[in-house]
Amino acid sequence: MDKFFHLVFDTTGGAGTATALERLQAVLDALPCGVVLAEAPSGRIVTGNKALETMLRHRRLPSMTVEDYSDWPALHENGAPVAARDWPLARALLGEVDPTLECQYLRPDGTRLWIKVVGQPLRNDGGAIVGALVAITDIDEIKAAQAREREVHLELHHRVNNALAMVQAIANLSARDALGDQRLKSDFFARIGAVSRIQILLTQNNWEFVCAHELVREALGAGPIDPRIAYAGDAARLRSSVALGLGVAVHELQLMSRATGALSTPGGSVDIVWRNFGSKLVVEWRESGAPAPAQCSAFGAELLQRILARQMGGSVTLDHAACGLYAQLVAELGPAKTPSQA
Repeated sequence: MDKFFHLVFDTTGGAGTATALERLQAVLDALPCGVVLAEAPSGRIVTGNKALETMLRHRRLPSMTVEDYSDWPALHENGAPVAARDWPLARALLGEVDPTLECQYLRPDGTRLWIKVVGQPLRNDGGAIVGALVAITDIDEIKAAQAREREVHLELHHRVNNALAMVQAIANLSARDALGDQRLKSDFFARIGAVSRIQILLTQNNWEFVCAHELVREALGAGPIDPRIAYAGDAARLRSSVALGLGVAVHELQLMSRATGALSTPGGSVDIVWRNFGSKLVVEWRESGAPAPAQCSAFGAELLQRILARQMGGSVTLDHAACGLYAQLVAELGPAKTPSQA
């Protein structure tokens, strides 16, 4: 062991040194991870390998002392610069076992790369530290996956909170508006069923976008659609946060129509038409053949105009015509996600 370290760190050019270093370099260059070797006690970097230069996109820097390690630019996760003595190579030279650092390396071309650096002190047979080495691995994809996972958890938390808030509002308003226990149960479970169906549809679409036609279909019911209801419109895709509000709004209009509007009588009918206007989707609900006078429930009006309009990022207009209810729902379509946001 003494002879090995003497050959590796010998700077006098003694016999056999070049051959030993060449063999060592060949071994290092064959490794898939970056490697750096330094001598003790100065910290002078003796050698690195090809994987290191490929990863960092520059040649090994001529660091003569530990303080020169500050020339290797990197940032901690909190954005603070990595100081010279933060590097595992410097810590290993002081005897720390398995010093580890995850940081963002600042390449000369302006790009950044997450790397993991693990060090180890090198000792002779007598236990004295004669040098140190570090292995550097590219963890950029791992860090990107972790960031995406955090975003998914935050988004899921947000969506669950929205769904719970909607259920709470429906429960409170249903109880206040109900004429009896049976009416409360019937209306409440119908509304919660609509929320559930739309949630399933959004899950099937990875909680990204859902087409307007599928959304309206699920909002109208779990089984065959009432033949008195016709629906059609432009091709449009809605963000999940907007789709839930719009779907529940369409379902609520159907409940109101069955209670006092056009769908409460065999001769009544409903036309649902939607049009895409740039960043907005306008949905029109038109009733024909409703018994006069057609009126909205206080519950329905409050749910539509105060709660669901806000969730859709738009507005709800209600007009009680002689032939039945007319409603206009305006929902925000919003920009499509970029690949990095998806």
